[in-house]
Amino acid sequence: MGYLKLWIPKEMKKKEKENFFIMDATHRGDMYHLRAAMEMGTMKYSVYLYNCHSTERAAVEVRDYLTRSALDENKMNVIVTPWPNYNGDTKNNDADASKPPKPPPIKDCLLNGHLVKEFLPTRIKYETFSERDATEAISRLTSIPDSMINGMHLLKPSSMRTLDERFKKLVSKDSETHWDKVLEKDSPTILVFYRGTGTGSKDGVHPELDSGIKSILFIHDIVQKLPKVNGKQPRIVLAGNPKDIKEFEKIPGIGEYWSKLGATPAGETARDVQAYFLRWAFDKNQNYYQMALSTRSGPFDLLTFMGIPTVSITLRNYAGNYRHDMLAKPPFQRINVEYAQPRQASTAFVSQGTDAPPTFFSPFWDGKFGAPGDVAPRHPTTKEKETLRAEKPGDFKPFDKVIVEVGLKMACAEYLHWATRHESVKYGISYLVTNPFTTRYYYPTGLSKENKIKEVSERKLLDQNDIKQRDAKKLQQPMEVLGAIDFESWSDWFVVKYMVGDFDGSSLVG
Repeated sequence: MGYLKLWIPKEMKKKEKENFFIMDATHRGDMYHLRAAMEMGTMKYSVYLYNCHSTERAAVEVRDYLTRSALDENKMNVIVTPWPNYNGDTKNNDADASKPPKPPPIKDCLLNGHLVKEFLPTRIKYETFSERDATEAISRLTSIPDSMINGMHLLKPSSMRTLDERFKKLVSKDSETHWDKVLEKDSPTILVFYRGTGTGSKDGVHPELDSGIKSILFIHDIVQKLPKVNGKQPRIVLAGNPKDIKEFEKIPGIGEYWSKLGATPAGETARDVQAYFLRWAFDKNQNYYQMALSTRSGPFDLLTFMGIPTVSITLRNYAGNYRHDMLAKPPFQRINVEYAQPRQASTAFVSQGTDAPPTFFSPFWDGKFGAPGDVAPRHPTTKEKETLRAEKPGDFKPFDKVIVEVGLKMACAEYLHWATRHESVKYGISYLVTNPFTTRYYYPTGLSKENKIKEVSERKLLDQNDIKQRDAKKLQQPMEVLGAIDFESWSDWFVVKYMVGDFDGSSLVG
């Protein structure tokens, strides 16, 4: 939240107490955070969307989705520009501070869906809110209001009736989708979203956060081993997965479901229709799935905002996790799982500036500040960068598998009552962000002392072996991080062994 001077179309009618959400249209997942904030009922702001090009389908979907809420629902203004930032042409506006900035080009600029005719000669100061501000506002909720749940799919009643009938046909025996063999009413199901865009192209973002084949198979195995629910075995159903992954042949899935939903009803947006389908399939009248899981992504947060229990998986210390963890709170029925070791070849530590600790980023050469100051930075060639970015994420490391399994089982126990609950051996440790620290302390309820001591010893061995085998040079891992990881692991296991009654002098070694 802050005040910025914005270029305002001359023909815009200023609203009373007008504030702006300001967003880069290439940050597509953040549109769900802005929509959710606007639908809370307390942040009915106008929208200033920049870096939005009408020739790009994804950008148009972002524009339409936010316009539907801001303009149609809340009667606020929507300004859309193709400029690389909200200042317009930075060379024109900021090169000479002694001269007043000139209005940027009006080409392809929109006000409430119409081409802008002229900007005011000077910028106007407004209170503005970023995507992060939207998430922070949402995180302060003590419950998810119905206005937000329903506001993630703003559709006319007639459109919803049409879509209800269409969706029923998609899951019928006569449908070409064959979803009738995939989606089963009241079957204990976790909808697992497949992400493959990070490694799918030269400009893919966050390759580390792609799903990875082995990771999906591991999650499938965990769910297959859960106890039966009302005589039925819990299972996963894939969503978003392409057809050509042979390793998924035995796992049911609805694939790229958005391509099967048919034409968007007149006056509606494609993203609203997609959101409504996910809500429809979850709704108690259908109950095709009861929880969803994915690697970290803004689009996945849509399900959280619709009141659906979710498990979101990311790498610990990855850039942006602070905002991600804002949603790991009881009202959102959300558990975030943070594994410790990267799975993808282009992931390494980068500097976030002098006042912020180093974080993982993928691909590391896109990090804003480069390598942390006390390490020798890697300098891959252009060809090496292409190879590193293209490599699919691998499997979780041994202790990371424990972290993922513990987090998933705790979510199943907490939100679905499918699994044995876990409890911490030390009071006051939250499980809503399940990471190496949490996993050292949480164990299944009802374990005997002997079995708990055994489990502690096994986890400790896996944890410390993973730490020893890390490649600090490859990860651009600075000494401050190396030391912190070593000390946290050693001190945690010291406390845990004491709490379970297994304290002896040997705990101080290894």
